[in-house]
Amino acid sequence: MNVSIRASDFAVTDAIASHTRERMRQALRAFDHNVVDADVFLRDVNAGKGGADKRVVVHVRLRARQSVAVEATGEDLYTTMTQAARRTRRAVKRTVNKQQRIDRMSLRDLQAATDADSGSSVSAVGF
Repeated sequence: MNVSIRASDFAVTDAIASHTRERMRQALRAFDHNVVDADVFLRDVNAGKGGADKRVVVHVRLRARQSVAVEATGEDLYTTMTQAARRTRRAVKRTVNKQQRIDRMSLRDLQAATDADSGSSVSAVGF
C-alpha cells in the first residue's frame, strides 16, 4: 500500500513521515487487500498562533472505485495523526463491510434467479 504525505504551512520531517506511515499501516493492515492507496494531508491551520490548529485529512482509495475521507483536528500533530488513523480504520472497516453485505445480497439474488430459471427449464424438459 502506498501512503503519500503532503503538508502545507510546514515541512514534513523524517519523524513526522515515519509516524504517519506507521500509524496508517497499522490502521489499514487488516484491509490491505482492499486498499489501493492513501493520501495524508497535514496542515497547520493557524500557522503558529496556537490552539487546536493541526489538521490531518486522510483520503483512502479502495478497490471497487470506493473511497473514504477522514479529518481530525488537534493541538499536537502526532496525537492528531493517531486520532485520524483510528477514524480511518473505523471508516474503512464500515465501508468494506457494507460492500461485502451488498456483494452477498447480490450473489444470493443471482443464485435465486439462476435457480428459478433452471427449475423452470427442467420442468419444461419433463413434458
